[in-house]
Amino acid sequence: MKIDHRLNLVLPVDTSLGECYVHATPIGYPVFEKYFKVMSRTWASLVTLGAPLSGPKVPMMELRDFSQASGIWDGPQGVRMGLVEEMRRLTSVIVPRAEGGWEPMMLNDAHRAEIIDDEDLAEIEGAVCFFTLASHVQHRRSHATTFGGLGMLWGAQITSLNCSEYLNSLSISTGDGTTQPTPTPKPPEGPLSGGQEAPAPSPLSPAF
Repeated sequence: MKIDHRLNLVLPVDTSLGECYVHATPIGYPVFEKYFKVMSRTWASLVTLGAPLSGPKVPMMELRDFSQASGIWDGPQGVRMGLVEEMRRLTSVIVPRAEGGWEPMMLNDAHRAEIIDDEDLAEIEGAVCFFTLASHVQHRRSHATTFGGLGMLWGAQITSLNCSEYLNSLSISTGDGTTQPTPTPKPPEGPLSGGQEAPAPSPLSPAF
């Protein structure tokens, strides 16, 4: 896996419309600078809990609990409005259209439309939270190992494609539920920067 600033997360999710895809982009660096303390402390706690083996729901719960205990969860500049809402804004659900093809929806819109249920939402938000924390807190040389573990445990893909590019790469869905197969993006493979090979993914815990 090539270490890249522009890696995005893709998660398959079973919904009321069938299998859909969640596409998430990490928050920008200015947002990380604003919330780096709570993000770093949450990451450290997740490592002690054995993430990602602790499951996809845990990271967001840990971020919320730590923020509430520190008195920085609520308010216009709090973690919920400033950090969590930004993660949600950068997360889309790619859903099949009845007439064929795919279209993106904002995560909150897909939840309000009951395409994804409350449990799906908790898993998606937790996985996006983990990916966001790893993208910014962890050393980039460790991303290949950590993100490879997400693929093994959660079926995640890591891609350099943005949401529109990923949508265009998907198979074309037809109204009767069949698909016309086209190549589906795979996690990037190959040498790391500097010609080093990526280490074998370990699902046990994120590397530093």
